[in-house]
Amino acid sequence: MIRIGRHIEGITINSLEYLLDDNGEIMLFGCEEEAKEFLSSHGITEDEMYWLIFEECTICDSCNEVVPVGDFNECCICNGELTFIENF
Repeated sequence: MIRIGRHIEGITINSLEYLLDDNGEIMLFGCEEEAKEFLSSHGITEDEMYWLIFEECTICDSCNEVVPVGDFNECCICNGELTFIENF
């Protein structure tokens, strides 16, 4: 699963802020292509997409939070073991 982020104020040393739905929840997409199609359908150009981060993530089995997939098979929030989801 993919979430779309960008560096706050466009400054790469800043953390990411994420695309939210109408309920204020982070939007999740099945793959990067699906995310790009969504953005394109909402008027975002390829040049603008260049600056976005398409971050692969999964759901932690222990705390049920959406977390980025990293080099470790461990949740960055609760240190629980991660199960990777192939298709969202």
